[in-house]
Formats: sequence, C-alpha cells, structure tokens
Amino acid sequence: MHQYKSACLYIFVLVFHLPISSCTRSETKPVTAPQFCIEEELSSKIKIDTVSVQQIEKELILSGKITANEDKIVKVYPLVGGKVEDLKVELGDYVSKGQVLAEIR
Repeated sequence: MHQYKSACLYIFVLVFHLPISSCTRSETKPVTAPQFCIEEELSSKIKIDTVSVQQIEKELILSGKITANEDKIVKVYPLVGGKVEDLKVELGDYVSKGQVLAEIR
C-alpha cells in the first residue's frame, strides 16, 4: 500500500508541477557553436555558415526510396523449422561465425 501511495504522489507531482514549471520564463542564453577540427582537404570543399531565417529562393521536391544495401545482407535459413524461443541478436548487430543467433524449439 505504501508503494501505491508513493507512486500516486509521484504521478501527482509530475502531472501538476510539470505544466506549471514549463510555463515559467527563464533567461535565454546565446547558443555557441561547438568547436571541432576539420582536415585541410575537407575544409577547402565545404562552406560553414551561421543559421539564419531567410526566404526560400528555390524549392526542390524529390521522391525516393530507402533500401538496405543488398551487398551487406546475409539471409539466414535454419536447418530445421520450429518456434523461435529466444532471439540472441537484433537487426544491425555484428555477428561472428559460429555465434548463436536464436534458439528454436
């Protein structure tokens, strides 16, 4: 029961304090650009400018499709069928030869 009261109090504070605290104004500090190093070859090819509000002079609308690089995909087919009990890796994980990918019942 004590945990329930603590949880209710926590939710009450979040629900009623958050909107009030988010409406208060605070002095805005100027945003400074992070400092980073660029190689000489790259710096001659790019232009860095400060962000500003301007009218759009040109608008270019393109359509496209995002797909995976088929050269970097390996399809895995199990030797037997069954129900997957546990998945050991996720999409995008690096795996090595012999590593268990899933447990099949």
